[in-house]
Amino acid sequence: MLLLISVLISVLISVLISVLISVLISVLISVLISVLISVLISVLISVLISVREEWVKHSVKNDERRQTAFPKKSTGS
Repeated sequence: MLLLISVLISVLISVLISVLISVLISVLISVLISVLISVLISVLISVLISVREEWVKHSVKNDERRQTAFPKKSTGS
């Protein structure tokens, strides 16, 4: 009887530890993936914003060059 209780306790502890480890690993992986996706999205958004700002700067410079090279003719009376 004592042996049976000892074996049951041992099996229960083993199963509990195994379940705890698997849950911990799955939660860690889930959190890691979530953080990674969040960081990637944040970096992508910041890169897109900076690229857009540079594109707007170059577009304005090109418009200014075009204005000096080919000024618009005023329609005067």
